[in-house]
Amino acid sequence: MLADLMTSIRTHGADCDLSALERMGRMTADLAGAVVARQLDAYRHLPVQTRQDVMRARILSFIDVNLADPQLGPATVAGFHHLSLRAVHALFRQQDVGTVAAVIRRRRLERCREDLADPRLDALPVAAIGARWGMGRPQGFSRAFRIMFGVAPSAYRRAARTGKHPGTER
Repeated sequence: MLADLMTSIRTHGADCDLSALERMGRMTADLAGAVVARQLDAYRHLPVQTRQDVMRARILSFIDVNLADPQLGPATVAGFHHLSLRAVHALFRQQDVGTVAAVIRRRRLERCREDLADPRLDALPVAAIGARWGMGRPQGFSRAFRIMFGVAPSAYRRAARTGKHPGTER
């Protein structure tokens, strides 16, 4: 996870604002501390906040890896990490990023948006792109996409071909 985070910072850091870079820096320090603490068998001595940050990072990584699974939800996340559903929700409530389900939905929609803008995927119907990222019902996918980006998925795809890139996040 630490290596993935550092690669992501290197790749996308220039596109981030200062507050995002500060958060990523703190997360990098926390993850590095957790790696060292685990090697020294001192993980339980880390501050509670650091352990929570590391668990949140592990959960987000799990979500990203499993986005295509339509069964992915808060209960799946909790079960995989041997946490109660209540504990998972509390971890996310502390960060004010919304619910676990909202994080999953947002990340799925972001991946769908990337695929819709990719001309190599023009042969895939819009509904297939939604299904590819775990958005099962085409109507639900279309509605969620419109709410998040302000434009229907098919209109976004057409506009992306013209270079207009409609639909900014709300």
